[in-house]
Amino acid sequence: MERAVQIDRRLISHFAWTLFFLSLVFVAVGVTTIYSANFDMAAGHAGPLPVRQVTWLGLGLIAMITAISFDYHYIDRLAYPFYGAMLLLLTLVLVIGHSGGGSQRWINLGFFRLQPSEPAKLAIVLVMAKYFQTDEPPRGYFLRDLWVPFALVGPLVILTLVQPDLGTAIILGIVFISMILMGGLRLRSFAYLVGAGLAFLPIGWHFLKQYQRNRILTFLDPDRDPLGAGYHVIRQRLSPRHAKPARLSTGAAH
Repeated sequence: MERAVQIDRRLISHFAWTLFFLSLVFVAVGVTTIYSANFDMAAGHAGPLPVRQVTWLGLGLIAMITAISFDYHYIDRLAYPFYGAMLLLLTLVLVIGHSGGGSQRWINLGFFRLQPSEPAKLAIVLVMAKYFQTDEPPRGYFLRDLWVPFALVGPLVILTLVQPDLGTAIILGIVFISMILMGGLRLRSFAYLVGAGLAFLPIGWHFLKQYQRNRILTFLDPDRDPLGAGYHVIRQRLSPRHAKPARLSTGAAH
């Protein structure tokens, strides 16, 4: 009992209360905005969407309390099983997944649709942390030392690309690169990796679908589609707060 009390006090004293309350403030602003945008004056209510957001907030708080209630050192035991589960789910998506918007990314569980590529990001963090928990070599890791991490993460990225979901696949790659950098990858090896990625870009461009190419081109040059994909970027650029204040003429001043 004494040890349990000590653990509870330690958790409370080290808890990031400022970040927690700021998060609640942002959630409150978001829910209020959703309520205001969906409020129907005739019906006198805002529909189920605000309630749904509050429900997800409650579930998130339960998940948070659960996560901080046990020693995080035990998580490393779940790294490879969790990775295997994500690999299985990403494979199942291609077989029984729900399609929408030209992509097959979700598994319909009845009460909600699961997108396995999202928890796959966590799987990469866990499995890489598990792999790098051993002592780092004195001179850091060479690329040839990391064939196991590449073999682990490669299937997750490829299965996400097949859906197709280019954006999430890129994020998975960024998470992976961040983990191996923190794990001790030599800077020269990182430079080689970046160079190889840049050299692969023309080949990768050939395999992109047309709408994926259009998204990248519009991101680089919004003016190529001013009334479509680039509309909001252009409007943001031309908004009054970005415009220089007009000077009053001498006559107008008087």
